[in-house]
Amino acid sequence: MAGTLGACNRRDDSQTTGQKVDAAVAKADAKLEEAKDSTAKAMDSVATAAADTAITASVRAGLAADSELTNADVGVETREGRVVLRGVAPDGAARDRMTQIATAVKGVVAVDNQLTTAR
Repeated sequence: MAGTLGACNRRDDSQTTGQKVDAAVAKADAKLEEAKDSTAKAMDSVATAAADTAITASVRAGLAADSELTNADVGVETREGRVVLRGVAPDGAARDRMTQIATAVKGVVAVDNQLTTAR
């Protein structure tokens, strides 16, 4: 039985030192690639969030600059370049104008106008 237990504690020396080093280097390289991929994905996510914030600010500025729309109660949300407008527009023409303003902003890929009209 002692021989059996001793066999369990033996190291596998079938690999040469060079092979062990090569395996360790390959494993480290794989971890490095994983870290690079994770970093790239995180950077893309941050860039998308920053672009969405800029789009939202530009749409709000465009709405505020329009003298007929300055008092409109409109929420603007952007996700991956898709703008959602929510709230109440003074009338149908103002609702359409808000879509045009949002669509004209650089980086906008779509506008979902969920505005209702007061009249």
